[in-house]
Amino acid sequence: MRNRILKSLAILAACTSVLILTTPGYAQFRSRDYSRWEVDRLIRQAQFRSDRFAAMIDSSLGTDLEESSSDDRLSMRTRNLERQLDIVRQAFNETRDFRDVRSEVSTALNMARRVDYQMRRANLDSATERQWTMLRSDLNQLARAFDLPSIGY
Repeated sequence: MRNRILKSLAILAACTSVLILTTPGYAQFRSRDYSRWEVDRLIRQAQFRSDRFAAMIDSSLGTDLEESSSDDRLSMRTRNLERQLDIVRQAFNETRDFRDVRSEVSTALNMARRVDYQMRRANLDSATERQWTMLRSDLNQLARAFDLPSIGY
């Protein structure tokens, strides 16, 4: 009898824990509100890193005598991401409420996912891969600020 009561209490505690962890209130507790200044910093940092990353990609791929279509695709996607982050910056500067640029940020993150896919298949030097990792981290922070899905792992 006592064992049954203990098992029932353990199951009840486990179910309650699962319910608490999956409720929207808990999700709000985990997230935080970002100030305009913090979002501005995140956008600037991502924009700076994307410029550096695009330059590194162009120099890394430009040294090959024969560029494959995969390399062309990576270079094109990197430039598109760089341009989209410029659009995010411009839209951010033109609006009072930074949450209005959520769709532009979402577009940039979708472009970044395509770059991430190409980067996983590319054979580039470690400095370029490190730059992509830092840019992806910045973009993931930006995704958190706008409550959007992150990129990669």
